[in-house]
Amino acid sequence: MLPRRPTLALLVALLSLAGCGRRQPPALHFYAAASLTDAVNELVADWEAEGGAPAVVPVFASSSTLARQIREGAPAALFLSANEQWMDYLVRETQRVRSDSRLDLLSNRLVLVAPPGNPAGIQGPADLAHKLHGLALGDPDHVPAGIYAAAWLKQAGLWDKVRGELRPAKDVRAALAYVEKGEVDAGLVYFTDARVGNVEVLAVLDDSLAPPIRYPLALIEPAGGGELPPGAMSFYRWLRSEQAADVFRRHGFLPVAVRDGG
Repeated sequence: MLPRRPTLALLVALLSLAGCGRRQPPALHFYAAASLTDAVNELVADWEAEGGAPAVVPVFASSSTLARQIREGAPAALFLSANEQWMDYLVRETQRVRSDSRLDLLSNRLVLVAPPGNPAGIQGPADLAHKLHGLALGDPDHVPAGIYAAAWLKQAGLWDKVRGELRPAKDVRAALAYVEKGEVDAGLVYFTDARVGNVEVLAVLDDSLAPPIRYPLALIEPAGGGELPPGAMSFYRWLRSEQAADVFRRHGFLPVAVRDGG
C-alpha cells in the first residue's frame, strides 16, 4: 500500500513548527522629521514589499522632539533630522550617534503659502510687511522649518515687521494646517509639505538668504550600549540607494547623498 499523503492541516502544522526556530528580528524604529512623513511611509512600504527585513516602524515629530526622546533613551535605530542642529545636539548630549554613519541625505526649499483663494491678496514676500494678519511657521525656537524661516525673514529685512504676527507651530505640518484652515493669512513651510497641503504656493524663497536646508541621517546605537540592531545597517544603506532617492524626489526632496544601496 502506498503511504498516505500528508493532509494540508499537517503540512501547515509542520511549517509552523519549522518556523518556530527562526525568530524574526525585532522591528527597527526609524525616527524622522515630520516633513518626511509621506516619503518615509512610502519607503517603508517599498522596503517591506521587497522582502527587506526586519520590519521598520517610523516615528514622526519635530526634529527637536525626536532628538530629546532619543536623548532620554528612546529605541531609535536611525534618525533623519530636518537640520544639523538637532543631530549636533545628540552628538553633544549622548554617545549614541554612530559618527562614521552621519551624512547629509536630503535638501529642501522654503515657500510662501496662502489659504485657498488667498483672501489677503498676498502676491509675494514683500507684501508680508504690510498686508499680513497672521504668519504660520514652525516654532523658530526649536522647529527646523521655523529656524530656517526666521533666518530667512531676518536676512530679508522682514523679521521686525512680522514678528508680532507670527503663529508658531509645534512642527511644519501643524504650521501647514493653520494655513489650510485659514487661521492665518500666510505661512512659511517646506516645498515638500506645500505639495500635499490644500494651500496656494505664492513664491519659492530665495535660498541665498538662509542657511542651506540639510537633512542629516545617522545610525543610533542602543541607549545601554552594545551593537546596532540587526538589519539597521542594511536599511541605512538602502536609504542611500538610487531607488530610495527616486522616492524622495517624487515627494519634492533634493537628494544630496546617494550611493549604491547594496
